[in-house]
Amino acid sequence: MGACTLDAGDSDTNPHWLHCWWHEEITKEQWKDCERLAECGNGVHRFPTSYGEQADAGSYPPNCSIGSLPANTLVVDDLPDGTIPAGADTSRGCGAVKSSGTFSLDYAPWDTQMDLTDDGTDNPTTVTTYPGKIDTHQIGAGYGNHFWFTHTRSPESYPANANRLKITGTWKLNAPLTNTTRQAKVYAHIPDHGAQTSNAAYRIQTPTGERTAAVSQKSNQSNKWVSLGAYTFGDQIPEVRLDNFNGGSGDADIAFDAIAFVPGTFTGMALTGSMTADPAAPEPAPVEPDEDITDGLLSAAGNSSATTATAAPMTMAATSTASCSTVNHSLSRKRTTGCIHSDYGMTEYSNTVPIGSAAFDLYITYYLDPKSAEFSQVTMIRLKMMDGTAKTATFDYEAKCRGYCNVTSVDWNGSKTFAKGDTLTRTVTRGSSGRPAAPRTRSPRTCLSAVRSTLLRS
Repeated sequence: MGACTLDAGDSDTNPHWLHCWWHEEITKEQWKDCERLAECGNGVHRFPTSYGEQADAGSYPPNCSIGSLPANTLVVDDLPDGTIPAGADTSRGCGAVKSSGTFSLDYAPWDTQMDLTDDGTDNPTTVTTYPGKIDTHQIGAGYGNHFWFTHTRSPESYPANANRLKITGTWKLNAPLTNTTRQAKVYAHIPDHGAQTSNAAYRIQTPTGERTAAVSQKSNQSNKWVSLGAYTFGDQIPEVRLDNFNGGSGDADIAFDAIAFVPGTFTGMALTGSMTADPAAPEPAPVEPDEDITDGLLSAAGNSSATTATAAPMTMAATSTASCSTVNHSLSRKRTTGCIHSDYGMTEYSNTVPIGSAAFDLYITYYLDPKSAEFSQVTMIRLKMMDGTAKTATFDYEAKCRGYCNVTSVDWNGSKTFAKGDTLTRTVTRGSSGRPAAPRTRSPRTCLSAVRSTLLRS
């Protein structure tokens, strides 16, 4: 029994009935021998019309609750308010979606040449497509029984194709906050699967600019709410963005689930993603004096320290082709959050003549927890420019903890080598824990943090 005799009846009585036609007689010698040599495949109905529907195994049960978040929490889900996700029933699912805002997915346009005619001639036409759509997926799980996911990627080498697989998700409340402080703590819901990236960079839009809170979806993959920090939004509608361009190679999933905003007063608390400025706060004094590096460079073999900062730089050999700048900062902060914006530059020399240079932006944020001995530092490194003969530059950044504290973790995301035209931001996250002496004479929150960075030309 083969495909042409599958089941009984005809097309009117059997929805699975199939039939074949031959325009002339076919012998066994010309066709396969189904009887003797078993050369024919036979169709098998695993689920005929009489087979009962299988029970829902509930492989990925959804999270239908905001959990321990306050009752005034405003959730922006990834589906429109009132939508019932497909496949949900009374025994599985969370009912209709309840969302206090909107979610959208934006794709990078990509122009390609296509022949849209059928006349036998080549008539190329420019057609705008959105390749990222083919790598956008959805599943009934996570918060509210639905989330979207795609894969983490990097820009492609060919400029015209660079961003064609970039996908950006945007969560936005329906209206500005109405609480007195216009502040809110922001949370991202991380589903229990399909969230594999270790660097999901959520970008919070505030009146003073965009703030980035990078979290590991992989380490929080358990249907949980993860804090992105507290922010002042003023009269601006709170908005959070997330894209899949974080240096990945297409292997790891990145999930777009729900975002929650918790209105309240958060000034003075440990903020993991941003800070609330206090214009009246005094500027903290440096523990060590600033370093003065003559001409902005040291020799490739030289080092700088507080005791040698005012000394003249070493004389470079005539054959030297690279310079190395080693800079140390030692800073003390009394607030729960502190920021530093630094500029770093390097110059390539040939026989003492400058032939190439590169400049970098560093945005360093310190987050201290007033209720524990833990604090962290997030450093974002961006190439501003590269000119002359310089083609690549290696920026090796290292942060150390001094005083009554220890470094507990260091996570470098992205390559340490930058190429001309590189637009990717590298992020270095360092966790530290206080180690108070006995007897305890100093709070671990006052530990000194020494920042050491080394720039090398390659």
